[in-house]
Amino acid sequence: MGGDIILESLEDKVTVVGALSVPSGIVGQSGNPGPGVGVAAVIGTSDMATGIAGVSNQAPGVFGQSNQASAVIGQSGAPGPDHGIAGVDGTSDRNTGVAGVSNQAAGVFGQSNQGSAIIGQAGAPGPDTGIAGVIGTSDRNTGVAGVSNQAAGVFGQSNQGSAVIGQAGAPGPDTGIAGVIGTSDRNTGVVGASTSSTGVFGQSGATDNVPRTGIAAVVGSADTVTGVVGASTSSTGVFGQSGATDKVPRTGIGAVVGSADTVTGVVGASNSSAGVMGQLGDAARSDLLSHDLVGLAAVVGTSAAFTGVIGFSGNGYGVFGQSGSPGPVFFAADPPPGVSFGGGIPIAAVMGTSSASTAVAGTSGNSYGGHFFGGRAPVRLAPASTQGAPKAETGAHQVGELFVDRDGNLFFCKASGTPGTWAQIV
Repeated sequence: MGGDIILESLEDKVTVVGALSVPSGIVGQSGNPGPGVGVAAVIGTSDMATGIAGVSNQAPGVFGQSNQASAVIGQSGAPGPDHGIAGVDGTSDRNTGVAGVSNQAAGVFGQSNQGSAIIGQAGAPGPDTGIAGVIGTSDRNTGVAGVSNQAAGVFGQSNQGSAVIGQAGAPGPDTGIAGVIGTSDRNTGVVGASTSSTGVFGQSGATDNVPRTGIAAVVGSADTVTGVVGASTSSTGVFGQSGATDKVPRTGIGAVVGSADTVTGVVGASNSSAGVMGQLGDAARSDLLSHDLVGLAAVVGTSAAFTGVIGFSGNGYGVFGQSGSPGPVFFAADPPPGVSFGGGIPIAAVMGTSSASTAVAGTSGNSYGGHFFGGRAPVRLAPASTQGAPKAETGAHQVGELFVDRDGNLFFCKASGTPGTWAQIV
């Protein structure tokens, strides 16, 4: 290597010093020399074998320390991009920069008091995200990918900020601190897709207080706060999908879109507030929202100038409502006991059913409580199976009731009572 090897003894310790013509302290070579790495305390060079190998059962195999440069540098092939000074620097133009493998502990562990503990980069760097435990940055590839067959692919925990934040494009609206935040100015904030379970599931509050909602595209469960919140300036606020993508309907842009081919598209459940609430345009008048008829409801639709709730179906009920236990469901081939439809009632645009409460109610302060028009007839009263006015066994009746017996006779209740006072009109 260009000179003699000198052995020196100092305080009963043997030191190996390189020849005076070689500035590095120790140079070892196997086969032809590998790439030149300049001056170092220890250099291992080889064109086809390991440059330096350290093995220990009880301490670090290789330990490096430096006050002015990287402590340990590893290079495979031509050098990759320069990252400056680091405790361990792995650089390569085409191979893995740093690889860590362990069966019982962390494959790679990084700790820093002033900067990010671990930084990974693929391609040109992506946007600067500040200091974090782990940063993955790329201009065109996945920043951070986590894959596991038995545990969480990616796990995040924070006592002062959001545990996991994902961003596509420029950041969307600020939503505060949350377990998982997805933000974007033009793309979907959070997407959840599943072929056999819930697409997206979120929970706030105690687990024993929130209702169980089963499988759905989007499930938000909370005992005291909003179940699901989605916000977007130009696209869907919340999108959830369950089932095959080629079978679910395309619903366009909406505040909340739930799409599924075999299960519920959107489920909202709450113990102390509206399960699902939708608003179109300016908020409805506060006196309307606080009205006793609104109050707590499974679904609330409010608008100052537009329809509050719209239901549409090609072959089912447009809107179906139930209060208490279900009452009879009217189909043409299945009339309820004691009632003859005379041809039956088809599926209706609006259907209300209840075993003990009013099925459908309409009220207005300054206009009609109900307005009906039909090409065949505006209103049809289904005849009873009995003859004559209602008897005492039918219970109490109120002034204003109309009743049709089996013979087509029409009766009007003039005085409340059991059974009340009835007059035959026709």
